[in-house]
Amino acid sequence: MSFEDTKPKHLIEMGATLPDNASYEPLLLQLKSMLQETDYEKWFGYGRAGESLWQKDAAIKLIRRGGFEATVDNILLANGGQNAIAPTLASLCKPGDRIGVDHHTYPGLKTFATMLSVKIVPIKSENNEMSPKAFEYACKNENIKGLYLIPESW
Repeated sequence: MSFEDTKPKHLIEMGATLPDNASYEPLLLQLKSMLQETDYEKWFGYGRAGESLWQKDAAIKLIRRGGFEATVDNILLANGGQNAIAPTLASLCKPGDRIGVDHHTYPGLKTFATMLSVKIVPIKSENNEMSPKAFEYACKNENIKGLYLIPESW
């Protein structure tokens, strides 16, 4: 018997969010296809500087779809979101700096901010989006240096 079978119905799970088993099928099919390639090792190793040009080109195309411009020199690849957030925060903020966030933000950001002595400033929401008035207030009164957003979708 698992916890899922015995947990009270009123309990709201606040731990890891896991996809249902059916959602793994497309990923499984893609991985099997990748393993059939003669040079499949390329998918599982770390690249060297300059070897990731195709990834940067793909990132530029995605960024342009969002209405923004970028160049290869503006793209820094990381091995996962946490590996991107930590150095970005460390390079842009000094201890004592303040950054604005949604009330419900990525817990990893909170961890890195605490580690770097960066203050997180929650900005109120209206209708499930950041309030323009609250953001303006934070800019004028909270001395925020930046804003951390989690886009809903593109």
